[in-house]
Amino acid sequence: MLSTLHTERIHCGHLTYIEGQKNHQRWVILEKILNGSNNMYQLCLYKDDTEKHDKKSKILYINSQEFIGTEQGHVKTTKSESIVYFAVILVDETIMFQTSTIDELNVWQRKFKDNLCHKSWLIYPKEGSSDIKKKTLHVTQSSVCLAHLNPPRFYKRWSLNSIKKVQYDNDVITLEFIDEKLGTGFFSFSAEKLHYLRRIKEAIYNMKESEVNNEYIPPLPTPLGESYGPNLYVNICSEDNYKNVSLPPKPVPPARPIKDYFRHFRSNSIEETVYAIRSSKVCYRDSLQISPSQRHSLYVYMDVHEWWTNLADVIGLNCSEIDIVKSLAPRLNKFCTEILFYHWECMPSPVRECSIEELKKITMELQRPDLLSILENKG
Repeated sequence: MLSTLHTERIHCGHLTYIEGQKNHQRWVILEKILNGSNNMYQLCLYKDDTEKHDKKSKILYINSQEFIGTEQGHVKTTKSESIVYFAVILVDETIMFQTSTIDELNVWQRKFKDNLCHKSWLIYPKEGSSDIKKKTLHVTQSSVCLAHLNPPRFYKRWSLNSIKKVQYDNDVITLEFIDEKLGTGFFSFSAEKLHYLRRIKEAIYNMKESEVNNEYIPPLPTPLGESYGPNLYVNICSEDNYKNVSLPPKPVPPARPIKDYFRHFRSNSIEETVYAIRSSKVCYRDSLQISPSQRHSLYVYMDVHEWWTNLADVIGLNCSEIDIVKSLAPRLNKFCTEILFYHWECMPSPVRECSIEELKKITMELQRPDLLSILENKG
């Protein structure tokens, strides 16, 4: 039985949903999901405004961390004809709609900008950048992103935390950022109008400041001793105490270097997995072998309905370990299910084998055909 999904309706209306080469007239609803560990939204697509669930119904989840931005524009269908479109750009896909009235698309554009808090400008990367064609720059609550034009799709992004400096010099802005693999990097660009550059700089700094002010500090697990058991960790709820809480102990490195290109990190406890994720050193083999889009669908669906706790119980996590995942997921900017999958794939001897076939068996045992359909890519 699914737990109740609490949502807040933001906007609804008739739109033409563009799915590949096919167009579908749909009643579309934008909702904010109020429960769950992440800032989530969903687009519900129905055949008509009766909002009846049938085979043509579809729900598209929008995670604010995967959200790049929205765009409006024209796409040429023939030499003499074009369509007006509205696009919601995500990292893995672009959701596209069209309608006969530009005013309606303007309303959708405004609703997305107001609720997912993002701003966008057309920019021109300077020579020396990897791509000198014009792009759209989007500034969101978590990152600065670039998107291709016509058709709109994700190009690249930098997290707000990785951007160390925004230098405004005459008609050019230069972003100084830290890349985990390449170190310090720079990206320079100009805009259509000079005052846009000032707005872009202000938007980036305002979003960075907002991210710091709104950062949620959950209780961290605090080691009490070397023995193991349900009382090994206690929650520190005071923000003052939080500053003095040490991280879980760092796992002992292997005696010999791991030569495998994929370097499979082995974790003997959820604390080791948490430490590795916090240190950005989690490196795991894709034991489940499911596509990124399937993973994302599972993360969203299992977090919203808290089904991940059932899976955690099946693969051997106790209540204390489940509480650690639940507490730290927002802090780590991860889905609870995502951390659980990382840990399962890193466990040297899990209670249940980490594989796609075993996961399908577990979904059937727990009578979850909805999750099985995601794994089999049927829905």
